[in-house]
Amino acid sequence: LVKKQPNIGPYPNMWTGPGGHVEEGETLDECVERELYEETGIKARNYQRLGFDDVVTENHSGEMVHMIALAYLADYAEGEVIFRDAELAEYRWVTYDEAQSLPLSPTAKYFFELAHQRLAN
Repeated sequence: LVKKQPNIGPYPNMWTGPGGHVEEGETLDECVERELYEETGIKARNYQRLGFDDVVTENHSGEMVHMIALAYLADYAEGEVIFRDAELAEYRWVTYDEAQSLPLSPTAKYFFELAHQRLAN
């Protein structure tokens, strides 16, 4: 998980997953792999689509934004966490139970539930 800076958002000062925008000509899978690396310096493998969330909410300045958030399961491959983006304040590797005690964004909370259900089966 990554924690947004207090003045960045939607979901400022909350824990969520790395993310960003799809670039022109890029598939969703390519975007997820690129954004993970760009924001954290981490590479993963064995990506599996988990689900999505359609969110309309306010950002940190009160402006309404519309996001389509994607969730993937993946295996860590390599890299040390290095924030390459000033939007992020902290990171943590957490279990499902540990995540429940953090101020998660609604989307992160939803995705943790999806992952927990998928991995329990």
